[in-house]
Amino acid sequence: MLDIDAAINLINEFKEDGFKSSQIFLIGHSCGAWHSLFISSQNSDLVNSVIAFSPSCFGPRYLYFQRRGFLKQRLSLIHI
Repeated sequence: MLDIDAAINLINEFKEDGFKSSQIFLIGHSCGAWHSLFISSQNSDLVNSVIAFSPSCFGPRYLYFQRRGFLKQRLSLIHI
């Protein structure tokens, strides 16, 4: 799994090689989808758009009830 800073650095390397933001799309599944959405929400000018398949990163849905407030924590990380 790629960490967020490494992904942003990789995107910036593509831009240094001549790619425009309009040509860069992030695609991810599960944690990759969550990270793609997070990167896009924090850096709206970095990529064109995101395709996110089943964005989740903390296990099956039933674990929500065992981890009170984890959705609030995730939502607090996104600034639209």
